[in-house]
Amino acid sequence: MKLLNNHILYLEDEQQILDMFAVNFRRKFNVHVTTDYSEAIQILQENEVKVVLSDQRMPDITGIEFIKQINKDFPDIICILISGYADKSVLFKSVNEVDVFQFMEKPVDFNELSHTIKKAIEKYDAIKEKQRLESELQIALKKAQESDRLKAEFLASLSHEIRAPVNGVVGFASLIKENRKDDISPEYLEIISKSALRIVDIIDDMVLASKIKTGEANVQQHEVYLNDLFDDVYNTFLPEIEEKGTIQFSVKKRTGKFKIPITTDRERYPRIRQTCYI
Repeated sequence: MKLLNNHILYLEDEQQILDMFAVNFRRKFNVHVTTDYSEAIQILQENEVKVVLSDQRMPDITGIEFIKQINKDFPDIICILISGYADKSVLFKSVNEVDVFQFMEKPVDFNELSHTIKKAIEKYDAIKEKQRLESELQIALKKAQESDRLKAEFLASLSHEIRAPVNGVVGFASLIKENRKDDISPEYLEIISKSALRIVDIIDDMVLASKIKTGEANVQQHEVYLNDLFDDVYNTFLPEIEEKGTIQFSVKKRTGKFKIPITTDRERYPRIRQTCYI
């Protein structure tokens, strides 16, 4: 069965060899044969040629020179170099100067050549599939980055819009607390204030996370000691816990000169205290 999508090209100065090649391979592949270099270039420009076979010694151009031009203008095409001269220097030159998939000596065994061409086509298809997947990955990455950017902008706008009403809630709760009547619990007013501030903190954290993901956050890395962080958290919540009287709260840490450092943003880690509530 002829596979029309598998175009192969053979450039050879002996027409008889091209005729034999076409007869043997035209049922397996879409075969293009020519003795003319300019026509070969035109065939490459007009068709998706996967494999090029080239004789080494030709009147106008050598096979290595032809393949070198293919490597430059059609880098995905797989090239096979064929020579009737058992000159090892030609083989070394083909390997060192150009990208040659296989070097074959004349007379070529058509069964071996058929197997080589199929392997070359498989390599070409694998390259194209990799390029397709990479292209799809780049498109998906750009879409994800754009989505992250839009999300970050939305959260930043949301944070800005929410701050005004939340500040109003906190402000009025403070006024009520200062001028409260006996039937209004100060504990309830404190819960209102903390809950309102927590909303702002949560949104700010979401904005920060989005900015970190999109690379827009300005994070300054510093060495922070865990013992200091534990002390800050402990001292912050200890008065509230002692007031409740129903929770046991303790921190076990190493003492003395031993300190455990972590790398983080010193301006960010105090937010741990702000977003924790008993």
